[in-house]
Amino acid sequence: ISPEPSVQLWVIFLYSGRCGMSRTVVGSVDLAARQLATEGIKVGAYGCGLYPEHPPGPRDPTGVTSDPICAQFRRRETPNVHVVVETVPGRRRRADGTLEDVPLDPAELWENAAFRHFYSAAADGNTTHYYPHNFIGFARAGRRVWEDGHLVHRMGYDDFDGADFAGNVSVVAFLDGTDGDDGDGEESSSEVVGAVLSSLPGLARRFRSDDVYVGRAWCGYGDEFESVVPDDVDCSRLGVSRLPDIKLYAAGDAVGSSLLRGSFADARDVQIALESAGNVLRMMIGGEDTADEVDGIDYLDDDINGDMDGSCDSGMDQQPPPPPPTHEQQGLDEIEGRMEKDPQLEMPDDHDTVPQPPEEQKLERPRKPKLVD
Repeated sequence: ISPEPSVQLWVIFLYSGRCGMSRTVVGSVDLAARQLATEGIKVGAYGCGLYPEHPPGPRDPTGVTSDPICAQFRRRETPNVHVVVETVPGRRRRADGTLEDVPLDPAELWENAAFRHFYSAAADGNTTHYYPHNFIGFARAGRRVWEDGHLVHRMGYDDFDGADFAGNVSVVAFLDGTDGDDGDGEESSSEVVGAVLSSLPGLARRFRSDDVYVGRAWCGYGDEFESVVPDDVDCSRLGVSRLPDIKLYAAGDAVGSSLLRGSFADARDVQIALESAGNVLRMMIGGEDTADEVDGIDYLDDDINGDMDGSCDSGMDQQPPPPPPTHEQQGLDEIEGRMEKDPQLEMPDDHDTVPQPPEEQKLERPRKPKLVD
C-alpha cells in the first residue's frame, strides 16, 4: 500500500468488426500483448460501433467517429493504435483500519490523461506494422516518450519570467488548452498535436546535457474566463497567433520566432521542423549527439507495401450502410420547397422590449483560446 499515485501504460487497439485489416492482425496483436504484459504494459482492444448504445452512424459504417470512445482519438481509419496512461490513485489506511483512495492532483491527472502516442506508421501502412516485433517496438517507443516527458517543462505565466527560460536557448510548444475543436471531426489537428507531444521529449533528451530549455504551454481563454486546463496561459500576451505553434527563443529573447511561417499541415511537418531545429541548435551550441540522445524519435515510416491490405478508411473493405429510407417508406409527406440552410426562429413582435440580462451576465466563454490578432 502506497499513498503515492502510480501510472499504468496501455496500448489501446481500436478496431472495427467490418474491417478486414482489423480481423487480419488480431493474432499478431495477441502475441505482442503477451510479451508486453511481461514488461508491465497492458494491451486493450475496443470495437468501435459494436455496442447498441453507440451504433455506427449512417455515414460511418465502422463506428470510428460515431462511437464516443473511438471518436475522442479523432481518427477515421481502423484499426488505430495509441499508447495512453492510466493514473492509479494511491491508497492509505484510515484510523479504523479501512483503506481509502488518496485524492489526485488535478494538474497531474489532466496531464496524464492528455498523453497519447499514436502509431502513425500503421495508419497508412499494412499488416507488417502489426507483426509482434513491430507492435512491441511501437509500445516501447511510447513508453520512452512518456518517461522522457519529465524533461519537458510544463509552463505557466511565471515560467516565462524565470531564469531557466530567460537565461537559455528555449524551444516552447504552444497547444490548445481549451475544451477542444468544436467537434468538427477532422483528425489533422489531433495528429499534429500528438506529433508535438510525442516529439518534444526526444528533443529534450537530445539536449538534456546542454543549456537548452524545452517546454510546452497550454493556451487558455484568457484571464476573464475560467480555465479548462490547470495552469493555462493567455497566449495573446505571448505573441501566439495560431495553434499549435512551436517557437524558438534565444537567451534573453521574450518574443521568439516560430519554426514555420504557416501552420503545421501534418505530423511530418512537426517532425521535420523539430529535427531541423535540433540540428541547427547542435551546430550553434556545439558538442555531439550520442546514440541514446537521438534514439526513439518518432519518424514516419515511408516503407509501405501497397500490395498488402491497409487500414480501413472511407469505406475500404467495409459493408456499405443501407440507403436512408424515403419519405414514403417513413410514412411522411414530401415537403415542397427548399429547406433554409440556416433556419431562423420567428421573433415576437415585441422582441425589442424583452428585458435583457445585465451586460456582465451575457459574457459567454469563447470557443477557441485567446490569441494575438
